[in-house]
Amino acid sequence: MSKPSIAPDPYRRHPTRNRGITYRLRVDGSRIYAVSWRGTYVSTALDGVTPLSTEKAALERQAHLRGRSQRGHRVVVNDKTTFSELAESWYEAKAPRLRRLLPSSTRRCAHSAIRLVEAHRDQR
Repeated sequence: MSKPSIAPDPYRRHPTRNRGITYRLRVDGSRIYAVSWRGTYVSTALDGVTPLSTEKAALERQAHLRGRSQRGHRVVVNDKTTFSELAESWYEAKAPRLRRLLPSSTRRCAHSAIRLVEAHRDQR
């Protein structure tokens, strides 16, 4: 008889005591929180990059979304960042920690991947 897997399901959303806030378990046992907002899940902090790693951070994010909505401001969850902009920001963040010869080859590979994606998009 086989033993059941003890690894957590990475796709299951566990409810919290706060309405509209859920979390997912990572393999290492840590939690990533998400806020349910108008049919979508927001799992990043205000900067759009940092994950919501505590319930308090998720509550703050939820309060921010609700506050902007109640004041009549337009709430943008997905800002439609292009792949090339995202790749450049990733490269700029990682470049200082890369070895001397690796940055030029990494940038060259990233630019070739961006050209392939944009060429495929133009063919549609």
